[in-house]
Order: sequence, then C-alpha cells, then structure tokens
Amino acid sequence: MQHLYASCGLVLPCRLWQCIGHRLLSMDVSSPTKSKKGPSTLSPEQRQELLDPLLQCNWKLVDGRDAISKSYKFKDFQQAFSFMTHSALNAEKLDHHPEWFNVYNRVDVTLTTHSCGGISSRDVRLASVMDAAAAKYFAQ
Repeated sequence: MQHLYASCGLVLPCRLWQCIGHRLLSMDVSSPTKSKKGPSTLSPEQRQELLDPLLQCNWKLVDGRDAISKSYKFKDFQQAFSFMTHSALNAEKLDHHPEWFNVYNRVDVTLTTHSCGGISSRDVRLASVMDAAAAKYFAQ
C-alpha cells in the first residue's frame, strides 16, 4: 500500500490520508490554540466542514451530548498501549485530553471540550492526531 508523509512525521496509508491528511498539514500540533476566552464550540459551518471527514473515518457523534467517539482495535495490548502513549504525549502538546477506555487490544475514545460544553477545533485536531497514530500502530 502506498504511503504519504504527513507534517507531524507519521507515514499514513493513502486511504487514511484521504480522511485526515489535509487536516494534518494545516495543523500545528506543537502549539495549542489558546485565547483568553478559551475554545468555543464549532459553528454549524465548521461542524460540516470539519466533522464530516471525521465521520467518514468512523468517528461517531455521541447520543445525548456534544461529543465524538471512536473505537480502535489493535493487534495486541502492546500496540494499543503504544497508541495511547503516543496520543497522550500529543494531547499534552495540544493541551487537550481524551476520555478513553482500554481493554486489551481495544481503545475507546470520546472527545469533547468541557470548558465550552461541546465539540471544538481542539477535538478535531486531537481526533486527527489519534487517527494518524492509529495508522502508525496498525489499528485494524
């Protein structure tokens, strides 16, 4: 399978690149977006532009709250934990942290921005970084 190199230093399979590559190139994961007001929820236009590609990559809207979720499945616990470690380090860089649950080779992730009470650009960024990490660690 052909691979492409994203700006964050990860090699992505072409089908994953179609889902998240364009967003990764425009994101700076080294410096979180900070404002004095804090993040705000996505506008309806932003939701369509930014969430539709995530929904095509198996992210789902969470019933009963303004959040997105995804389940990742890996070969074994070691791959799952490698993914979580990589994601945790990037979450720190983004100053945004997932709600997640791990059992053996499965990692369930929910993203929302608690400070604004819904989905923000921080969730989109972290979802993209996590998808890239999953590709790196061979999610099934």
